[in-house]
Amino acid sequence: MSKDTQVILSFFIMITIVTSTIAYVSLTPGPSEPFFALFTLDREGRVGNYYPRNDSRIRIGEELQWYVGVYNRMNSIQYVVLRFKLLNQTMAAPDDQSHTPSPAMPFMEIRHLLLNNETWTTPIKWNVANATEVADNVIILSLLFNSEPVTENLSVSSFRGFNFRIVIELWAYSREANQFEFTWMSANEPHIAWNQIWFNLTRTKQTT
Repeated sequence: MSKDTQVILSFFIMITIVTSTIAYVSLTPGPSEPFFALFTLDREGRVGNYYPRNDSRIRIGEELQWYVGVYNRMNSIQYVVLRFKLLNQTMAAPDDQSHTPSPAMPFMEIRHLLLNNETWTTPIKWNVANATEVADNVIILSLLFNSEPVTENLSVSSFRGFNFRIVIELWAYSREANQFEFTWMSANEPHIAWNQIWFNLTRTKQTT
């Protein structure tokens, strides 16, 4: 084989390697930016009809059924906790600007271990078990949440029972901090995930 032939052959081999490398890089997706998704569905597994009778005015003892779900695309196994909080209109909700949770204490937590690219959905059944009225303020004293009585971190009042809300926050366990954290990083920016559903409470009890 002549020297010129060797040079030409080497050139074509080099071109083939470079072309194959470019094709592989262009066709092979890099790791996606990590994220969580949090969603709340109604009793039919859809978005929208969250209330009995399709009426946001609920009665004491009237059961609401939701499905709360989390999608994990953090590129790793994640240990997550859903924190449920009862707020009124004036209490601070999570802040999307400062990426901070509501300062209210949760009345319930649900924990779960999520594989990467896994969606987990958990059913939620709850009702206001007891409430009282002081002047024009309705105060929620207890809930029944997935058949479990709840009285701690409630006692939230609202004028004439208007504009209560259930806030659901997604927290994930940080191995570095050795604790659950509300904020996660993606593309060097902080992110949070939370939902809220508003309701009004009438002290008329649910009749069977």
